[in-house]
Amino acid sequence: MKISHVLIPLALRQDIDERHDLVLRLASREGATVTLLHVIEDLVQDPQVAIPESCADLLEWIKEEQQKRLEQIALRVKHQFQGVKIATKVLVGRAFEHIIYTASDLKTDLIVIDAQRGFHSLKNSYGSTTKHLMRKSPIPVWTLSENAKSEIPKIAVALDVNVDSEDAHQLNNQLIKCAARIAQAQETSVTLLHCWELYGESYLRNWERRDELDIAVEMEKERERRKAMCEDAVNKAKDVSVDVNIQLLHGNATDQLTLYAEKEQLDLMVMGTVCRTGIAGFLIGNTAESVLDRLSCSVLTLKPDNFKSPIL
Repeated sequence: MKISHVLIPLALRQDIDERHDLVLRLASREGATVTLLHVIEDLVQDPQVAIPESCADLLEWIKEEQQKRLEQIALRVKHQFQGVKIATKVLVGRAFEHIIYTASDLKTDLIVIDAQRGFHSLKNSYGSTTKHLMRKSPIPVWTLSENAKSEIPKIAVALDVNVDSEDAHQLNNQLIKCAARIAQAQETSVTLLHCWELYGESYLRNWERRDELDIAVEMEKERERRKAMCEDAVNKAKDVSVDVNIQLLHGNATDQLTLYAEKEQLDLMVMGTVCRTGIAGFLIGNTAESVLDRLSCSVLTLKPDNFKSPIL
């Protein structure tokens, strides 16, 4: 994933802090542009209602104050990260819609957003704007957790390799390359996570009363098959110059990914969000969204190139 333009939406009480350092260092290294965006929610939500003159004056004053605030932040960032080109923008409307519109208009490569949008009492909880972006943005979304570090030595990428479709293969390739690029900048490795279960495993044990040894043999065959598929996915991701360690997690994806992230104290999880149901803008069943709700690390979500946003 080449980074030439990054969009960082900032809510009313948000600032650029050390949690943004990694992204800003990447932008500095590649001479990228960073646009700071603040979206003011409409004072009058109904477009058919005329805005009173007092509200219009208040709105103009808020826009001017927020523009000044962003420009002050931009000066500080430009001084700290040489080579970064900084732009600022203040808009009025629904936050997630304007973030997606702006990212598309500017042809940004990455949206970086605070998971809680400044409300850090909401631990392990994504704000509604962040969830809308994860579901509907065609551009990768990097959500910063409350405990995000300026250095991220522990990076994992979660893959679903048991889907035989061109979209799935393309997305897996994209995920591995993205995680590897970030790991290379941090001079660290990537852990590839794949959750698996033997098809009908519970049925075989509880209903067919199959011998445990027979089940163990079948499980080992399935495990080796999944491992080979993971290795094939890594081999197909060309130009990956970091070590990729494969970890197979047996069990439910939501539970296993969450447990692994907590146990290993992951700093960043790279995941794909795709639409298997044919309904644009929805995550992969309920699995990905339930995982996201339970992860305490930062998360970078990507979609296939052919994803069509319901907003655009």
